[in-house]
Parts: sequence; C-alpha cells; structure tokens
Amino acid sequence: MAHYASTGPEIWNDTEGLATHFVCGMGTCGTLSGTGRYLKEQNAMVRVIGVDPQGSIFHDLCRRLSTSSKA
Repeated sequence: MAHYASTGPEIWNDTEGLATHFVCGMGTCGTLSGTGRYLKEQNAMVRVIGVDPQGSIFHDLCRRLSTSSKA
C-alpha cells in the first residue's frame, strides 16, 4: 500500500496527469502493483510494464506459460 499511497500519486502529480506508461523492475512486485494500481485508477489507458532479467523466477514462469499456451 505504500507505493499506492505515495509513489503513484507522486508520479501522477509530477507528470501533471500525463503519464502514459509505467515501467518498473518486478522484484517483489510491490512497487509495480501499488504504483500501477494507482496510475490505472487515474487513467485506465496507462500501460503498466514489469521487467525482469532472464533467469529470474518471473522470466522462467512466463516462458513456461507462453510455451504451454502454444501446445
């Protein structure tokens, strides 16, 4: 909730409500989910993009899910 209450509003205010994308390292997903949630509530068109390095748990999970959906 910290990023929802602080980071999200800070980004929204600093961009004067013109933020269109939010790119964030996934880590524990607290920043991504809290900030992303706040920004999406302000403008549903905001794109929230999580990035994570190859070899991480998220990268491997997404790769497995992507491969299994093609079967």
